[in-house]
Amino acid sequence: MKSDKKNALIRDIIEMIDENENVEVKLSFYSDAFVHRCLNKAYSLWENADKKGLPLEYLDYKEIEELYMRASYYYEHPIKFSYSEMIEGIKIEERKIAKEGLGGKFSRVIKRMFFSSD
Repeated sequence: MKSDKKNALIRDIIEMIDENENVEVKLSFYSDAFVHRCLNKAYSLWENADKKGLPLEYLDYKEIEELYMRASYYYEHPIKFSYSEMIEGIKIEERKIAKEGLGGKFSRVIKRMFFSSD
């Protein structure tokens, strides 16, 4: 019975997050530290089991339940990510780095990663 509930929760998580076209929902969910830890664990266990089934199937019911609650929350309340705020944050960090005499190489790398131009 619990495995049926667990599989239903996994299906719901996949629908709310992976099949969702809203990038902000995906970014919100996958940026969560708990989600990140669980997924690392799930993929590690899945790879050790020769990649049989779905990675989430290797987590226990409580972890799936918590992932489901977080997926539901982020599905309803995605964090709004703003590229202009990201750029402003990079500029602030660049000024701090320049002030400390470390140069702006770090921020140039970050800009290339996110915006593919320098």
